[in-house]
Amino acid sequence: MTLKIMMIMMVMMMAQTIVQQQSLTVMALEAPTEAASSIAVVMYLLYRQLGISTVIGSVVCIVTMTPLQLLIGKLMAANSKKVSECTDERLRRINEVLLGIKLIKLNAWETVFKDKISQARQQELRHLDLDSIYWTLMSK
Repeated sequence: MTLKIMMIMMVMMMAQTIVQQQSLTVMALEAPTEAASSIAVVMYLLYRQLGISTVIGSVVCIVTMTPLQLLIGKLMAANSKKVSECTDERLRRINEVLLGIKLIKLNAWETVFKDKISQARQQELRHLDLDSIYWTLMSK
């Protein structure tokens, strides 16, 4: 590898580390000036290695990723509400079973109620899977 490629790789690894650290910092709302200065340093180092394409790439990335993250954030909020509703429904059904366990056992309705609870759990898991997909998209 040439020295220039190694420098670019080092700067990119440093940028990735800074972005990971800054995402935690921004989430905690601590030291926003530190995030800006770190990004500025990385941008400067990349500009020295790659030239104007660094600025163009950064602008394109910011212009495309900001609305995308806002959209994914809204989808995550809506999905979170659905997860809560599904969890509440499942817990309501479990509570119903626990309160009427003698009647359920007496009439041999275990499978009916088990199926209802399993169906509620499957719906909840679908929304949780969707939530994990949204988190994956937000972190990349």
